[in-house]
Amino acid sequence: MELAAGEEGDALLVSSRALRWDRDGAYAFVIRERTGPLGNAYYAERANVELSGADDRTAAVVSGLSEFDRIVVESEEPLEDGTRVRL
Repeated sequence: MELAAGEEGDALLVSSRALRWDRDGAYAFVIRERTGPLGNAYYAERANVELSGADDRTAAVVSGLSEFDRIVVESEEPLEDGTRVRL
């Protein structure tokens, strides 16, 4: 990931492979860590994003993600919001 300035303000550049679309628009899955009685667990969480532009390699995200988010680019299994994942 890289933070870049554009004409419309700041945009976070991410791989286009990390984005998915449905009837509600573009989104990505980010990894959230939760502490439980048996240690830390990781979950995929849906993050709706707003794009200022995209091509086949890179997308400019203007809202919905931060530069510190761990973004899922690919997965062996289909993901849903709240799916437990291994890193």
